Amino acid sequence: MPDPVEGTEPFDPTIPFREAKRRAMEQWERWYVLTLLEYTDGNLSRASRVAQTDRTYLRKLLRRYTTESDVQGSVMSAQTGQ
Repeated sequence: MPDPVEGTEPFDPTIPFREAKRRAMEQWERWYVLTLLEYTDGNLSRASRVAQTDRTYLRKLLRRYTTESDVQGSVMSAQTGQ
């Protein structure tokens, strides 16, 4: 059995497949958005160009999966190189 990916929930065989998939997608989308913002120094327009997606959709994902402190933390770590 492969090791779980860091930061993901441990495997729970009692959860139905659809629910497990939904949770996994949420975790991945959150990681992707925060990593993308870190890469673009918090610039949403640049992030949407890099991801080749609509800026409005990216903003929707940001609102869904992050808090203001998540975004600030990503931008600060990008600026300090950490």
